[in-house]
Amino acid sequence: MGADQRELVLVDPEDCPTVSYAPVQQVFGLTRGEARLANQLLCGLSLPEIAETDGLSVATVRSYTKAVLAKTRTHRQAQLVGLLARLAMISETDAEWL
Repeated sequence: MGADQRELVLVDPEDCPTVSYAPVQQVFGLTRGEARLANQLLCGLSLPEIAETDGLSVATVRSYTKAVLAKTRTHRQAQLVGLLARLAMISETDAEWL
């Protein structure tokens, strides 16, 4: 773009990217519940919010989160979210070609 051109990008803060459960389960060996948890983290939910939404204790959600981190070979939630965001972008790109 030239110096006098500008680009406006609109983002809906309520729009949540998701990654299809099946590929995430196959690639990382996640259970369906773990894949759901991973998507909830990708959407920006906190562990207490996930616990409340799913009717679980925070300790249980924390335990599931540790399992997801181990299976995806990530060490922090931020790393996991970054990985899932990249996978979501790939999924969206593939969907556009269908």
